[in-house]
Amino acid sequence: MAARIAHYELLERISEGGMGVVYRARDTKLDRLVALKFLSRDIGSCDEDVAAFLHEARAISRLSHPNIATIYAVEEDEGDRFLAFEYLPGGTLADVIRAAREPLALSQIVRWGAHIVRALAHAHRHGIVHRDVKSANVLLTADGHAKLTDFGVAQVAGRRDGSTGETVGTAAYMSPEQVQGLPIDKRSDLFSVGAVLFEMAVGRPPFHDVNQSVIFYDVVHTPAPPVSTLRPHTPARFDSIVARLLEKDPERRYQTADDLLADIESLRSEPTSGLGRTQSAPDATVAVLPFVDMSPERDQEYFCDGMTEEIIAALSEIKGLKVVSRTSSFEFKNRAYDIREIGSQLSVDTVLEGSVRKAGDRVRIAVQHIKVADGFHLWSDRYERSLEDIFAIQEEIAEAIAGNLRCKLLAQQDAPPARRKAAVNLDAYNSYLAGRYHINQRGKQAVLKAMECFREAVRADQAYAPAWSGLAEAYVLSAARSMFEADPAESLVEADKAARRAIELDGGSPEAHVALALVKMRKDWDWAGANAEFERAIELNENHAPAHHQYAMCLAFQNRLDEALEHIGRAREL
Repeated sequence: MAARIAHYELLERISEGGMGVVYRARDTKLDRLVALKFLSRDIGSCDEDVAAFLHEARAISRLSHPNIATIYAVEEDEGDRFLAFEYLPGGTLADVIRAAREPLALSQIVRWGAHIVRALAHAHRHGIVHRDVKSANVLLTADGHAKLTDFGVAQVAGRRDGSTGETVGTAAYMSPEQVQGLPIDKRSDLFSVGAVLFEMAVGRPPFHDVNQSVIFYDVVHTPAPPVSTLRPHTPARFDSIVARLLEKDPERRYQTADDLLADIESLRSEPTSGLGRTQSAPDATVAVLPFVDMSPERDQEYFCDGMTEEIIAALSEIKGLKVVSRTSSFEFKNRAYDIREIGSQLSVDTVLEGSVRKAGDRVRIAVQHIKVADGFHLWSDRYERSLEDIFAIQEEIAEAIAGNLRCKLLAQQDAPPARRKAAVNLDAYNSYLAGRYHINQRGKQAVLKAMECFREAVRADQAYAPAWSGLAEAYVLSAARSMFEADPAESLVEADKAARRAIELDGGSPEAHVALALVKMRKDWDWAGANAEFERAIELNENHAPAHHQYAMCLAFQNRLDEALEHIGRAREL
């Protein structure tokens, strides 16, 4: 093979297997390092295989997830078919296991295991079964994140080999149904995850032998040994998870990756699990600094501010973490600052910085989580996605911060799934962020502009609760400041309607309950009702600074000064 193919310069061979060869290469058009995986000539000689490979590779290229190696392109040049995907310099999980002088720490096993399972959950939701999950197909980033690669290639080979009675994959990680050539589904991937977890804990897969036929027999007939028999003091919960994954009967395994992920995540917070990961100390703190607009026209300030607020809101749902309020963190907007100065002024031990580049329907977000004491980067990442993935990005950032600070995401068992996962009209979301940007300016024209933006948002999506909450807040502000020629009472009537609509759509929104509390205060003089709404908002999110601040004012009006001071103090802390 030439040292150059298409617009790629081949630099070195990274690995070689039955499916093909992987090279480190340079994309000369974009001047970046990539990995090129060439489909072997044997597999690529069949037209049916090639068509299946191209179809599946295109589907896989649409997967966008932080724990899946990104495919940049499906290429063909003079008979060579190959994938171009992101180059990850950290090597493979298999390399790390082989190089380790002792078994991996269980906390690290859980972390990487969660990364692998998140990747599979995302792929399975898109109808893609990996079929070759193994430690050699888990790549590591420079900062220690795990990314699953080689999606779909084994699936192509499986179609071809299935007709000849052959099996494909790597024997030590294959499920019983895969070994026997039976139909397989996502539960086969979960069996393979069990083999990888076992390998990380013990240093080898559960079934191993120099003779592949012996491995095949053991996979189908021999129970896997408990991890604890080979690694004493293994938590019983971890033993149970691996044992369930390695069940011979798919019906007895975890049925979905999401179910498995919930159990793996539960290990992180078990104080007696021996995983080296517990809930954070009460003083774990973070300030989210205003994201910087790096868009071509520098015209996305409202979007950057909105992203900052959304991430503050997401982080405030993390148990044991104190998140500095928007008001305090935005004091540093457009200011040169020293990280240690921020730590001192805001009394935080970490900060999150970020930048946003938005162009059309694409967005690139770069974030870094920094320890203020020494400037050490705890974590950084870059997300380049469609705007449709903006909510997933926010959730992933919050999860990463929770992991860095050893915190635990609130279970949110009372929150309806729609609140966490609902698909939102992007026009509505864009108008909503613009409304938040204007309402935070607080001037008359700004509040009127915010009201217009929130109306646009609800016109675009009548079921978008945050826009109704924002509209209620804008009406309350306009009434309080007599911004309209109409009687302020009319504004409060509209505020009441908007707030109640927000709660009807999302009873788990603290913002909606704060809006209704303000209406009860200023429209109905219903102090008991206002108190109840404020308390509900704080119950939903104890870190919601505006709820504490407004509740303090409400209590002061009732001459309940001690309680008011308590809540204003909490608001100041946040």
